[in-house]
Amino acid sequence: LGGRNLERSRQRLMVNRYLSERQLSFRLGNRVLAFFRANGYEPARQALREEDINALALLPEAILKDLRYETYKSKLTKHPLFKTMLRHDYSSLVNICYLAAS
Repeated sequence: LGGRNLERSRQRLMVNRYLSERQLSFRLGNRVLAFFRANGYEPARQALREEDINALALLPEAILKDLRYETYKSKLTKHPLFKTMLRHDYSSLVNICYLAAS
C-alpha cells in the first residue's frame, strides 16, 4: 500500500509539473486534477517525514538544525518547559529539536 501511494504521489507531481511547464490554462489543469481525484487516483494524504525525502540528508547541519527547529517548535512550545526554554535558551531548544529528530 505504501509503495502504491508513493507512486501515485510521484505521478501527481509529474502531472502538476507537466501542466505547469506547458503553461496550460488553470481551468484545464483543474479539470485534469479533478478527473484523477474523482477516479480514486488521489493518494492518501499523509504528512511527509524527513526520512521520506532523501535529498534532505544533503543539507548542511546548520540548515538541517533550522529545518527541524521550525518543524517541531510549535508542538514543543505548547509545553511550559519548552516555552520557557524558547524565551531563555533558544540554542538549547534548537539542539533538542535537531537531536530528537535524528
